[in-house]
Amino acid sequence: MQDDYSDDVIFLAVVREDSSGDPATPGYAESYADDHSLDNIGTCADVGSNWQPFMGGGYPTNVIIDLDTMEYLYKRGGLMTASEISGKLDQELGL
Repeated sequence: MQDDYSDDVIFLAVVREDSSGDPATPGYAESYADDHSLDNIGTCADVGSNWQPFMGGGYPTNVIIDLDTMEYLYKRGGLMTASEISGKLDQELGL
């Protein structure tokens, strides 16, 4: 999916906790990306819980931010299918 939107969208995975529920480290985020085949998606650890204000409604939390205006457009907790994500990107960003 990220290849289909590569000119318009940046996909980012923010890992908040490790498998024990402790705060994620950059090394754990790298392992998480490898384990989940997130090859073309930037993956980082939420060191210091800076991403916490944007989370909510369940994990994972899916967020759409317009990178031109930095406007927070959409948030939904829980897994989304590729079709649901594409639909929301098209709706929110007019892609």
